[in-house]
Amino acid sequence: MKLSLIGIVCCWIAAWTTPETQGFVLSPQKVVDLALDKSDRKQEIEMVRKESDALVPRAEANLQWGLGLEGYYLKSEEENLSGITNKQEKNIYGKLSLQKKMVTGTTTTFSYAQTNSARILSSFGSSFGLPTRQVYGLFSVEAQQDLWQNFFGTVDRLEIEIARTQLQQADSTRIEELEDHVLNVLNMFWNSYIAHESLNESIASRERAEDVLKAVRRKSGMGYTKPGELARTQAEYKEQDSLVKFASVRYLHSLDELFKELNLEQEKNAITFEIGNDVPAVPNNSPIDIEKLRALKNRELSLKRTEYQLRVTDSLRSPTLQLEGRVNSSGVERYSSGATSEVTNFSHPSYYVGVNFKMYLDNDSARAEWENAKVKKDLAHLQLDVAKKQVQNMLADLERRVKANHLVLLNRIEQVKYREKSYNDLRRAFNQGRVDLTDLVLAANAYTQSQIDKIQATGNYHMSINQLAALRDELFQ
Repeated sequence: MKLSLIGIVCCWIAAWTTPETQGFVLSPQKVVDLALDKSDRKQEIEMVRKESDALVPRAEANLQWGLGLEGYYLKSEEENLSGITNKQEKNIYGKLSLQKKMVTGTTTTFSYAQTNSARILSSFGSSFGLPTRQVYGLFSVEAQQDLWQNFFGTVDRLEIEIARTQLQQADSTRIEELEDHVLNVLNMFWNSYIAHESLNESIASRERAEDVLKAVRRKSGMGYTKPGELARTQAEYKEQDSLVKFASVRYLHSLDELFKELNLEQEKNAITFEIGNDVPAVPNNSPIDIEKLRALKNRELSLKRTEYQLRVTDSLRSPTLQLEGRVNSSGVERYSSGATSEVTNFSHPSYYVGVNFKMYLDNDSARAEWENAKVKKDLAHLQLDVAKKQVQNMLADLERRVKANHLVLLNRIEQVKYREKSYNDLRRAFNQGRVDLTDLVLAANAYTQSQIDKIQATGNYHMSINQLAALRDELFQ
């Protein structure tokens, strides 16, 4: 008789539980290590975090030193109606400037420009004795100070603080997402464990059904069975065999999901789950300040960022008022050295002080931005208050759930002992003809269900412990 693919898989799975098998061992700590080493999700989280490294440099970009170079060459032989233009004029112009904006809202510019001029004079120009060659140099120091909008650099400093706050949020979000990733992988591990142990129990239940079927067949051969007992036993065996096939599919699916998350390529026909036999005690958690939890710190950073943004928009809707000052030193000589000497000696200085004022008569855009920023700040404040209440309730709920799951697991362990004893007693009584087949089948099914309930309770207890640790920021540091 040919075995189906499912039958072959089930035979393999039955062999996995033999003590001689040396397969791939999975434990909670091992899957955590793999999750932080090999998984694609870990790499994705790290890459997203690295994107935030540009936030602060981007905010400080306008505070960097700026270097400017300008230059041109001009040759002109044009004429005009007055007839007093030079026959030919050549100019070479060059300018070097250095600019720096500071966090005080002060923009300072240093520049030096020089024009070298050579000309063929017209008769008109020659009659006045104009020089045919001149060099003009100009050194300038300029300063602008913001006095209203961006008052003494307020906006510039706030933009930098916003970027730093976003960077802090990115660091906190990275840890939170890594913790969520670890928790998700641990849940996958426990779901795979539950599916694996449930499969083993389904196989054991099928073997018990097969033993009962053999016993009923022997009794049927001797004419000791009641009408329909053999057929019912055969149907029960088929039911248990179907449950094994469904359990094998569920197990392989859960294992596929776990292996995909961890980027594992090991064979799945020799997996051992290592969890220990002792039931962990209920964690003795000390009281914590919920405002120090990462989830709430992230909300506080969001609120802080919206407060900064509100101050930025409030400043940007103000008029522009700048105090300007400039000091120049110029020099004009036939040769470059002479012009430069006059410039450096400040032989011909000039001074300028002024103000620059600008405002919009109807600044609806800035007003709308300010109102939007205010709404965002109020929303962030509300979300922080809601998050505090949610975290407080979740902590209390998870602490209760851990205690309840611990008691349920202990009860399931005791229940398995009683169900096993009940089944064994009824099995012996059935062989002696003292009980009906119905009682034995019910006892066998109850024993199987108690084993599955115990397996589920084991997974639920460990998963609730992990969830509580994650909420307390203790699962991943």
